[in-house]
Amino acid sequence: EPLPQAWVVAGQGVDHGLDGLPWVLALLWLASRYHRQWILRTQAPSGGELLNHLHFKRLLAPIFGGSEAERAMRELRAAHLEPTRRLDIAATVEATARHGDYFQPVYRNRRVAPEYLLLVQSAHRNDQQAALAEELAERFRSLGLTVRAYRFRDDPRFLVRWLENDGEYVDLAQLAARHGTARLLVIGEAQLLFHPYSGEVRPWLDELAAWQNPVWLHPRNAGAEHAELLSRHKFLLLPLSRDSLPVLVARLTNSPLPTGEAQASVNQALSLPDMIVAEPGSWLGEKPPYGSDLAGLVRQLEQFLGTYGLRLLRAVAVYPRPNWDLTLALDFLLYGKLDTADPPQRREQRLARLSRLPWLTRAHLPDWLREHLLRGMNDEERQRIVTVWRDLFGQLTDSESFDTLRLDIKTPNKRQVKLRLADLRSLRPTQFDDPIFVNILLGGRLGFLDFELPRAVARLLPGGRWLISLKPLLMALALAGLSVWGGNTLWDVYGRDFLVAVSVATDNMQNKGWTVSLSAGGDAQALMQAVKTRLQAAGFATVDAAKMSDVNSQNLDRLQFPPGGEAAARRVVEMVSHTAYGAAVDSQAKADLADHSLVLQLAHTHQPGAKFHDAMAYPWHPDPAKQPPALPPEMVQIPAGEFMMGTDPSEAGSSKNEQPRHLVKIKAFSLGKYEVTQGQWQAVMGSNPSYFKQCGDNCPVENVSFNDVQEFIRKLNSNTGATYRLPTEAEWEYAARAGTTTAFSTGDCINTQQANYDGNYDYNDCGAKTGVFLGKTAPVGSYPANPWGLYDMHGNVWERTCSAYTEQYDGSELICNNDAIDRRVVRGGSWFFNPLFLRSGLRSRYDVADGNLGFRLARDF
Repeated sequence: EPLPQAWVVAGQGVDHGLDGLPWVLALLWLASRYHRQWILRTQAPSGGELLNHLHFKRLLAPIFGGSEAERAMRELRAAHLEPTRRLDIAATVEATARHGDYFQPVYRNRRVAPEYLLLVQSAHRNDQQAALAEELAERFRSLGLTVRAYRFRDDPRFLVRWLENDGEYVDLAQLAARHGTARLLVIGEAQLLFHPYSGEVRPWLDELAAWQNPVWLHPRNAGAEHAELLSRHKFLLLPLSRDSLPVLVARLTNSPLPTGEAQASVNQALSLPDMIVAEPGSWLGEKPPYGSDLAGLVRQLEQFLGTYGLRLLRAVAVYPRPNWDLTLALDFLLYGKLDTADPPQRREQRLARLSRLPWLTRAHLPDWLREHLLRGMNDEERQRIVTVWRDLFGQLTDSESFDTLRLDIKTPNKRQVKLRLADLRSLRPTQFDDPIFVNILLGGRLGFLDFELPRAVARLLPGGRWLISLKPLLMALALAGLSVWGGNTLWDVYGRDFLVAVSVATDNMQNKGWTVSLSAGGDAQALMQAVKTRLQAAGFATVDAAKMSDVNSQNLDRLQFPPGGEAAARRVVEMVSHTAYGAAVDSQAKADLADHSLVLQLAHTHQPGAKFHDAMAYPWHPDPAKQPPALPPEMVQIPAGEFMMGTDPSEAGSSKNEQPRHLVKIKAFSLGKYEVTQGQWQAVMGSNPSYFKQCGDNCPVENVSFNDVQEFIRKLNSNTGATYRLPTEAEWEYAARAGTTTAFSTGDCINTQQANYDGNYDYNDCGAKTGVFLGKTAPVGSYPANPWGLYDMHGNVWERTCSAYTEQYDGSELICNNDAIDRRVVRGGSWFFNPLFLRSGLRSRYDVADGNLGFRLARDF
């Protein structure tokens, strides 16, 4: 039935909404992400950029602190005697007298405060392991000691002392001349003592012998060979920890050493994770080592750092550039309130292990590592780290002094500002230079949409410099496209029929109580009967009126309605116009008509030259005489012969599974003239499993599995005494081609007057796109037969074969395989598929029991 215009408009609105709404939602989603700072472009800071600084009050408990450590280190302030060049007269006279008047000079001594010299190994200016070591120098200075700290890379003969904006470079010989009486501490990896390739002892060890009682502090990675070597060079080897301070003080003040301390320091050796030790330099690149197990790396890091240490590493990874003061602040905010649950010794051990990682010694955390660490957080841990960073921003201060922490973050103007967390939400994306930092700070869950494409790819794109992120855009387009396709598919399968059903039900309710008086003139009697049937089906009551003499003379269909009957009249006009192929109907109001009564006068059957306004129910009207009998199935004898099975690669849509094209010989057999119908299935099985039951008994049965079909054949053979079966794949293609070599038995093209398929799609631009799509099965025989008299070999429903599916022809297409296998060949396409799938040579393994898949029977002579 034709839909009323209001319902047509509603359907069109749904169509447009399904097409446009996903794109609108995708754009809103992208706009929301950009607005909330969840997608930012990473860019390297340049010298011309304005950098302001956020200053945080330090929240740090001192490293190497505590009352016991402080009492031990106080002894380091004790003055010692140092010889001068001034003679002690009385002592010189006495010494000379005792040596028989031979002159024996005795020089005066003076008490001087001790001076300490620290040589710290450093791989980078912001090396956190070196920063941890220099915390010891800070503790010395806090006690009033004179401390000079220098850094070296891998050779202490070449030293540097970093000043605020520059560095002071000295060599070891100069240092020995200036501070030869200072107490020497060397802090570095014990592996530094041997050459990494030759294994030879470093020559600079002898030059360090100029100082008395030197000490080597190591980050718990020394072995027995290191202790023995250093002992030969008069070094004492100790781990860099709070527990070593009493032994360190005893060594520096020439007091007796506690026994067993040096050996204990060796026994405490702890190496880095195996994956890092194997390739330490490769983990610093912008991409992880090829084939690396990142999940395994995180597990080893957790074993090395502990649970608290790994959480601290994740908090550090939020900010793009590692910073020692920031690490200390985050550690304090994470664990500073645990008291006895996290004693100072454990904190120092955690920081010492963390600072040994190559990313922190070289002050570079690559984005791939940061992303992997932060994506691995659960919700509780993520929220805890977000809270810590927000607490850190709560410590903002406008002043900068020795006890403030400085982070470089781009801000929107040329003056230093006090930036609060609320301000972060209103800044433009270009005002921060790291997406991970802003994402976590704003509480976002880190995901793969939050990062840009590789820069090499971004540079190839137009406007790549201002491109914030292409990944979310591509994802939004993909999701929107998928939503459009899915929404339209659901609408076509379910929604459109539902709209029609609602429309019909609504109109039927409104039509009840209306009576239509019908009259016809000329050749309109047949039309009147058709209209009458449709009116009754739509809920109208009908009355046959006397023939009116002026109908033919005016040659115009006319409808009269009482005042207030415009809606009912409109529905009748649409119905008549649809039945009469678009003929115009003159609709007039008439005041003297009774309420709820209409008068319809029909002048002719159709309007000459009128065009179809919508598709007929089925483009091809089946001949009732050709409808298949219920049982037995009507069969067509297929002659013996040979043909080239498969498709040529040049055929549009040809696939590798349709090749190689090969010669096949076929014995004579019989094949069902029609697909097995719902009525035939009902007669044999006593039930109808079809999805499209409303189509009727002459529609193909579908929604049946291979086992269901086998049971049907068994019962049919038992009832008839015949030997029906499914055709082999080769038999099916032989019969479908019917002597042709083109893509379809109809030629190189097909249309919706020849088969039931989705006519919204074309095939090889041949004209197969007609816009006709039934959206369901059609009665068998509704379309012309192929040259051998077989109906619906193209479209309507896929047809099962008994051959096993293989990716290429291997002989399986010639035989039946009724074993319990998962994949069997189906052929012919269906009402739901586009014309590409209707080709004679197309193969598929579609094996789902649904409304697309049926079968036809074969039989041997």
